[in-house]
Amino acid sequence: MTCQYCHSNQHNINNCPTIICRYCKEIGHPKWLCKNKDNKDKDREKKNNKKEKKVIEKNINYYLKIEKLNWSNIINNDIVV
Repeated sequence: MTCQYCHSNQHNINNCPTIICRYCKEIGHPKWLCKNKDNKDKDREKKNNKKEKKVIEKNINYYLKIEKLNWSNIINNDIVV
């Protein structure tokens, strides 16, 4: 039984005293044994929902508005004026 994190022969990775959890950043347990994992998943979902971009309706007025703009002023379907 060798720890895959610190390479010690005294324990395995599930019981490693030096491993850092990627979810809660605490020392002593891997991410798959984190008790705060559910809270992190909820936080991640909230962040993803906030990142959703506003949908721009592209009608004739939209194209008339951007007709005279330079390509460098049009970024990711957002009009930079």
